[in-house]
Amino acid sequence: MNFLQKLFKKPLTLVCIHGFGERRTHEFDFLKAYFNKKNVDLMFPELFDQSNPDDTDPHMWIKRAEMAIEEALQRGSKVALLGYSMGGVIATACASKYNVEKLIMIAPAFEYITFNTVKRYVAGKFVPRTIKPLPPKGPYPPLPKHFEGTFTEVIALGKPLLKNIDIPTLIFHGTADQTIPPRSSDYAYENIPYPKKKKYLLEGAGHRILDDPDYRNDVFKIIENFINE
Repeated sequence: MNFLQKLFKKPLTLVCIHGFGERRTHEFDFLKAYFNKKNVDLMFPELFDQSNPDDTDPHMWIKRAEMAIEEALQRGSKVALLGYSMGGVIATACASKYNVEKLIMIAPAFEYITFNTVKRYVAGKFVPRTIKPLPPKGPYPPLPKHFEGTFTEVIALGKPLLKNIDIPTLIFHGTADQTIPPRSSDYAYENIPYPKKKKYLLEGAGHRILDDPDYRNDVFKIIENFINE
């Protein structure tokens, strides 16, 4: 029976949804290298084109992630979603719409740094630990300033959909994240009604967990175990 179950088991595709950054899908370079060795099927939709100043429709940014999910489902694959930063919000929106297996969020951007959150940090509610240096930037076009408005619209569209999540969910956040406060993951965890959920707070990690040499391989291993359960 176990042999037959394995023989007819549907393959699983991990759709990785990037955040609001110049690197777009290159944010997943280390994750891609790890899972390529594990023979995991990966998809990396690009949500926007920063070289096109008119690419500012938040629904289209979300739709590009949906198109990848639809492609994987149409070819008979099971789908798990992994969203980084803004991609975590988009992954939530997609998980509320499609029949996917699991949801993984890394530093999801349900709350982002504003003047009010900075005031809370200064008041002592957030104490950053060691901040890891960022890797050198590659030859990526800069993000147009007006794209920030689309970012906020994407968050507004996805945030209310947390209440619809009914699949196992895994969340990671760095305690020293100065881009997306850890409170953002607290909010996500508290508002997902499905009981099978887990949140990891990574001591001293910044926003770019996927690049962090101290944490990334452990995070990838936990993700691997989670999607294979």
